[in-house]
Amino acid sequence: MLNNQDSLISENPLPHNKPSNCSYPANIGRLIEAELHRQGRTVTWLSRQLHCNRRNIYDIFERQSLDSELLFRISRVLGTDFFKIFSHCFIAAGDSLPDYDKTM
Repeated sequence: MLNNQDSLISENPLPHNKPSNCSYPANIGRLIEAELHRQGRTVTWLSRQLHCNRRNIYDIFERQSLDSELLFRISRVLGTDFFKIFSHCFIAAGDSLPDYDKTM
């Protein structure tokens, strides 16, 4: 379960603050990097938590988008719900999220 350490997201879910024309959130890799540093953690720590080498972490920081499974793993490790960024952007654009309980 994610804890409430998602201040990076809750304080400013869209770094560019332009929800009306938001089609895709800012560089997710840079947001992950910022959150890692905000928590005072190192790339080495994150690479150990994700069971990969440090080069992979630096590659993640450069990515515009990530696979949902990887983003979920990073969210769990950092205790930060990075998916909120996408939800906020989607809703801010005037779209509604589907009610999956009714479709399943």
